[in-house]
Amino acid sequence: KTSSSAICAIRPQRLSSPTMASKVANKRASTAAAGRPSKVAKKDDAVAKWKLSQIGEALEISQKKAVPAEVVALLSAVLKHSLPVYKDERHEFQSAVLSMVEKTMGDAEAVLIQDLEAAEAAVNGLGDERARREAAVTETAQQLTTAAEEHKQKQELKVETAAALKAAVDALAEAHTKQREGDAEAVETEKALAALDAALTTALAPLKAEGGGKRLLNALVKELKAVELEDSMLEALALPLLKKAEARGAFDAVILEQLDLQIADKKAAFQAKLE
Repeated sequence: KTSSSAICAIRPQRLSSPTMASKVANKRASTAAAGRPSKVAKKDDAVAKWKLSQIGEALEISQKKAVPAEVVALLSAVLKHSLPVYKDERHEFQSAVLSMVEKTMGDAEAVLIQDLEAAEAAVNGLGDERARREAAVTETAQQLTTAAEEHKQKQELKVETAAALKAAVDALAEAHTKQREGDAEAVETEKALAALDAALTTALAPLKAEGGGKRLLNALVKELKAVELEDSMLEALALPLLKKAEARGAFDAVILEQLDLQIADKKAAFQAKLE
């Protein structure tokens, strides 16, 4: 690294040397004899000043490379007294200063290269970051689509489940209704069967055994009509049942036999409903 102490150490050593002073004097005499321009001659003042300012700005960049600010300031100050001098007319201190400037310029160039690489890396990183963000956006969109589809399926399943539940509830209610109706019908059937049995016991049995009056016969007909026995049979009952058992003929026996068959069919139908 270039340091201010190094430059300061060079200056007195070079200027205090008698040999160096002699060489400088000889160079000046030789230049004057050959008609060369003075060592401070400049090709163009404006151009020279512009170049010096550009070099000075470049030297300042080297501070990022840990070159001390005072070294940069000293090099910039000495540079304007060294660079305009032709190379073969420069004394050793000027050449040493320019060598230090060249090295410092190399440090500045290294800083610029490093900054450029960092900028390129940042740009590339932005590209990578953009790709990652685009991938994240795509993934999020896919997740959103999937979530929407799942929500739709859940809503459809919810509707289907509600419909199935309603159907089950309706079926259960219908079953309950039918059961109540069936229970009511069973109750009515049991009542009708009980009434028929009672009529057979209290009316038909006595009439078959001994015959009887119309009052008992009418009570029997009423109960048999309630269970929807055939009308023709109901009208024919009076013929055998109003007679004494010993007075009945073969036709009377046929009527009573058919009566028993019809009553048995009715009782069987009642029992079937109750099962």
